[in-house]
Formats: sequence, structure tokens, C-alpha cells
Amino acid sequence: MLRLTSLLALALVVSGIALLAPSPRAAAQDADAAPHTATFEDQWFYYGDRPERFREIKPRLQRLVGKEAPEFTVQRWVGDEYTMKDMRGEIVVLDFWGTWCPPCLRAIPHLNQLSETYDDQGVTVLGICDDTRKAERLSSTIKQYDMRYPTALDKNKGSFSAYNGQWYPFIVLVDRKGIIRAAGLTPKGLDKALEELLKEQPAPKPSEAS
Repeated sequence: MLRLTSLLALALVVSGIALLAPSPRAAAQDADAAPHTATFEDQWFYYGDRPERFREIKPRLQRLVGKEAPEFTVQRWVGDEYTMKDMRGEIVVLDFWGTWCPPCLRAIPHLNQLSETYDDQGVTVLGICDDTRKAERLSSTIKQYDMRYPTALDKNKGSFSAYNGQWYPFIVLVDRKGIIRAAGLTPKGLDKALEELLKEQPAPKPSEAS
């Protein structure tokens, strides 16, 4: 009887240890729940220089911030195809643009430079082109403006809507965990937001990346 009682007590102790020990899945979830330290100033967004107007639109811009970036819905990619699932571990800049949109076209050289500057830091720029107006100009526009980052043709504005797009160009910043961190950035504001996010999520070292 004494031996049976001892065995039961030992079993309870072992069970308690097993219950207290975190599972690998729980440990991974804890790692994913690391606090976000990057902060993004209002001036980095469109209308950020107009405080009253920005207060009106800021709730719309933040509706998806902190949530997982939705998958793309596109007709086709020009060049290699990409999915948000494939981009985990990269910081992703999404540029929703249109061939008919002068501010979008003016932003292309800046995004070209940004793509080249930050490529070795695990940053990828992707364009999603509006398919509802002058979409037939996509290939010629890419050549004319020497667009050097991948772009896709949206499908019935599906991707634009999924990312709660408000205007063109609409720039969204997604972190290495696939979480939307900022939306509605200006091209110049994007530079500052990217530097801020890189402080929180620097490029992985070669040993970590492998």
C-alpha cells in the first residue's frame, strides 16, 4: 500500500512537470508575440501634415494594422510570382499603384532605389497595379519607367480591397512575421518607417537565415 501511494505521488509530480513545461508550439507563439517597438509618426502618412483631416482617416488606415497580411488576389505577375506566405522572414513593401496615376509614376524611381538599397537587409518591394483603368499600359509603363521590382495586375481590385486601400498610390508595410504594421505611407515617409521597423526587426544574420 505504501509503495502504491509512493508511485501515485511520483506520477502526480511527473504530470505536474509535464503540465508546467511549455510545448514547442506554445514557445513559438510566445516568440511571435514579441512586443512591437517600432513607432510611426503621423507625418509619414498621406495627410499627416493636415492634423484635422488625418484624425478623420487614421482609423481607416489602422483597421488592418496588427493583423496578418491577406494573400494576394491577382490576374498575373510580370516575372516571378509571389505570395505573402512565401515572403515570411522578409519585410515587404506593397505599392498599390495605377498606370493612370501621376503620383504613382513619380514614386517608381524612389521605390527602385529603395528596393536596391535594402535588398541585402531582407526587404522586398512588390507592386500591385490597378486593373480597372488603363491596365493595358502595364507592360509599356514598366519599361518606360524602368520598374525594377516585381509587380502584378490586380483582379477586380481584389488585393486593393483586401488591404483596405484608400487611394493610389497606397503603400503598406508588412513585417517579417507577415503582420501589417503601417498603411497609407508616403514614399518619403516609407523610408523613415522602414528604418524604424529595421531597428525592431534587423536583417537576420547568415547563420540565422539558414
